[in-house]
Amino acid sequence: MKRYYTSITYLLFLCFFPFGIKAQISSDIAGAIYDQVNLISQEFGQDSQKMDFLLQGINYLPSEPLTKGSPFYPQDAWIRGTLITPNHYFSFVNLRYDAYDDRLLYLDPSLNSPAVVLNPELIDGFVVQEKKFVYLEDDNTNGLGGFFEEVYHGKTSVFQKIRAKIRKSGEDPFGQFYLTKSYYLQSGDKFLALKNKKDLFDAFPNQKEQIKDYLKANQIRFGKISPEQFVKLFTYLDQA
Repeated sequence: MKRYYTSITYLLFLCFFPFGIKAQISSDIAGAIYDQVNLISQEFGQDSQKMDFLLQGINYLPSEPLTKGSPFYPQDAWIRGTLITPNHYFSFVNLRYDAYDDRLLYLDPSLNSPAVVLNPELIDGFVVQEKKFVYLEDDNTNGLGGFFEEVYHGKTSVFQKIRAKIRKSGEDPFGQFYLTKSYYLQSGDKFLALKNKKDLFDAFPNQKEQIKDYLKANQIRFGKISPEQFVKLFTYLDQA
């Protein structure tokens, strides 16, 4: 159950508590951001005291500073986005997602202070570049808890997990970052990896033939399926 503290007390603890219990966000909340962004800006843009509490977290230090490339997604630079907690939206804040350590960073450019690692225990999710990320509990993801990009939400939910990994060689002992992606399906209390077509058929045995026909008709190779194609596929399945 989500916690409902007073706003100031809640935000004061946003960055202090040790990571542990994790929150989950619904797509309805995240989707509402785009319609309410002006109202959010008016509410929080003029109240800098609320934002000050976000600066009291752990200073960010890269875990692999000598590795080439970037562990950040969807881009290396800071992105103006929306941070979502159970009680508040914080819009137009500088966010950066470290896909190597699965950490969300916040920076206040008006202050001469380092980036802060936000505590995911008290964050529902965030939105950057129209991508919705949610923080899912360990118990709901077979121990894979962390930040997931929500690709589709309907009768079932599809998530994309972006991970930054390091490729090393004899000539480059510190290696270079590269990004990988994997997809997961959440239906009821089940959280399943979607590695291939068989996983999809096993998840929907009664719609196996429909899925085959759809993939063939739309010339979709599952190994190269995109988030947009997942949206169309599951929209089709929900309407079938």
